[in-house]
Amino acid sequence: MEGPTPISALIHAATMVAAGIFLVARLLPLFIAIPTIMNGIAFIGIITLFLGATLTITQKDIKRNLAYSTMSQLGYMMLALGMGSSRAALFHLITHAYSKALLFLGFGSIIHSMETIVGYSPEKSQNMVLMGGLTKHTPITKTAFLIGTLSLCGIPPFACFWSKDLILNDSWLYSPIFAILAYFTARLTAFYMFRIYLLGFILVVIR
Repeated sequence: MEGPTPISALIHAATMVAAGIFLVARLLPLFIAIPTIMNGIAFIGIITLFLGATLTITQKDIKRNLAYSTMSQLGYMMLALGMGSSRAALFHLITHAYSKALLFLGFGSIIHSMETIVGYSPEKSQNMVLMGGLTKHTPITKTAFLIGTLSLCGIPPFACFWSKDLILNDSWLYSPIFAILAYFTARLTAFYMFRIYLLGFILVVIR
């Protein structure tokens, strides 16, 4: 895939990578009878959400940031399923799909704008360090990207706030250790998303 497009935004945000979450949610009545499996699902979820967020922070490629961010959010859904809350998992699946599709389209617009500046070179057009000051080139994208960023970070009253808050509240009842990791990862989400936003639109890195 050369760059995020409307159809790839729909596929990746709402269907393809989320199919596993939906499958586990459908089979949850079978899994819930075996506590070991439920604990395993929750453990996979907490590892996935934390690992995805930490890997996102280390990336300079804007598309890899998007991929690891999605991995982290899928971890929240798996954690909710492991806790037995399919309602919270599917709610976050839907709200995340809207936010991530908007961010997908924003990433595509950013990459397209960068190619007009640096030419066709994925190493340059997708490198966040080489971006900065794109506001004058893509003012509409900046606004849309900010909305998607605020939502994914869980800022009220945007959609992901309600679904992520539901998962975090349930995690306290399930395991305080898991809850602390989930809350810490939520802060990491805000950090890496605003890092992308600032490097892409506001800050100009001296090279």
